[in-house]
Amino acid sequence: IQAYLEPARDPDNPDDRSGLPTPAHQAIARLVKEGHIRVIITTNFDRLLETALTAEGVQPTIIATEDACRSAVPLPHRA
Repeated sequence: IQAYLEPARDPDNPDDRSGLPTPAHQAIARLVKEGHIRVIITTNFDRLLETALTAEGVQPTIIATEDACRSAVPLPHRA
């Protein structure tokens, strides 16, 4: 299943964007950075959005389990 979640890029094809954030991921990341979006809920299992956020200088908080949800800092208390 790893190959579906994190596909390898073809080193011989400079146009291959497999495993890289799309323009949509990058646009969402910019909206987060600008403060227009504070919460993203997704069922995606890849890390493309997290990669785009990190490239914009945003450190995402991933809540993927019930325990992580219980221990998460409430949004009003986040900087």
